[in-house]
This record gives sequence, structure tokens and C-alpha cells, in this order.
Amino acid sequence: MIKDIWNFICNIIFPPRCIFCGRYLEPNYKIYTCGDCGNEIEFCLKESSCQQCGKPIVGFANKKLCYFCMHEKPKYFDRIISVFVYEDKVRRAVIKFKATGLYGHTKIFSDCITTRIFEEYEGIKFDFLCGVPPHKKGSEFDQIRLLCKPIAKNLGIPYIKNVFIFVKKVKKQSELGYKERKDNVRNSLKVKEGIDLTGKTILLIDDICTTRQTLIECSRALKVAGAKRVYCATIATVKNPN
Repeated sequence: MIKDIWNFICNIIFPPRCIFCGRYLEPNYKIYTCGDCGNEIEFCLKESSCQQCGKPIVGFANKKLCYFCMHEKPKYFDRIISVFVYEDKVRRAVIKFKATGLYGHTKIFSDCITTRIFEEYEGIKFDFLCGVPPHKKGSEFDQIRLLCKPIAKNLGIPYIKNVFIFVKKVKKQSELGYKERKDNVRNSLKVKEGIDLTGKTILLIDDICTTRQTLIECSRALKVAGAKRVYCATIATVKNPN
């Protein structure tokens, strides 16, 4: 009761804003997205996305796979799903989330990923959830962890943090080209000792799926450690031909 009253007062003083355009919303508004932005942003739809990596594709092969998923082997992940296409308003909102971890952004993104998981991974029993590791060692701010906690709570599954250990120095992926990203993260991770993954089905969370390489490397490390299945989910995916 006291918490509800305090939240109401805070919303009056600091009314919520749309995470995509910044427009002020009604004090009791809990969606953090205005109606206009909800109609304008581009979602990843099952009908027009690769059935394995989730990237939007224009044309399909018989198996509805993108060129990458038809030809790249091994991929290690079992499947990737994303909520949004990483363009325009979504791109700006994700960048702001990565820099600040604002509550409204965390709430929207974690709820949207949860909904997408219920839609696409129905019937899959996950043993636990984990997130990709932060690039900067010892970083106090980890936006992936902010996503993982509420998603795990929404799904009712355990969240295990700090699953991965870097075994070689890597550069920041966003500063590299496609081939450099692949070489940069290849064989860069292992699972921390003492975590039993034998036969486990794992849900792996990231913020953006760009070239898929970070998710591939994390999935590789998990399967080397004994995981049976690795399913991935991200806020957004980059629309590209690779």
C-alpha cells in the first residue's frame, strides 16, 4: 500500500515518458510507449523472419532460412528470436538503455522479450537463464543483467549470473567489421568451473543481434561445457544481408 502511494506520488512529480520519442505520458501509464511509436516501430514478425536466427528476410528458401543460416556451420545456437528491428527509434532507445539502464527502458524491453519468448518458445522447458558477458571486465554497469533479472522472474526460471570467463582479450565488437567481429570473439569464452550444464536447456539473453557472433561464441562455450540446447533472445536485430 505504502509502496503504491509512493510510486503514484513519484509518477506525479516525474511523469513517465515514451522510451522511443520522449513524449510525456499519463502519470498512471505503465507501458512507457506512446500510441504513435507503438504503430511506427518495426517488429520482427514470425512470417517474415529467418526461422533460425530471427533476422528479417525478403525471400525464403524452402526452409525459410536466411543465407547465413543455410550456409554457416557450425552455428552452435539452436535458435535466436528478437523483438524489434534495430532501426530509427528503436536504435536510439536501445543506445540510451545501454548507456543509462533507465527503468522505463528496462521494463519495456524485458516485458517485450518475455512476450516474444512465450510466443516463439512455447513448450520449451528451460533449466536456467543467463546473459552474454559485459565487454569491459569488472564493469559495474551491465545492461544485460538488468534484462535478465525481470525476464527470469516473468518466466519463473533461475537466473545464473557470471556464467562466462574470457580466456583471451577481445576488442569491442561495435568498433569492428563483420569478419573482424568473427575473429575477435572466436574461442574467447569458457564457462566458469563448478557450473553443471550437462544436458541442460539454456535461455541466453543479449541486447542486440548484429552479426550473431557473440551469441555464437556464447552458445559454443555453453555446449562445450555440456549444454544440450541453447535458445537466444534479444531486444533487437540488425537488418543486414549477412
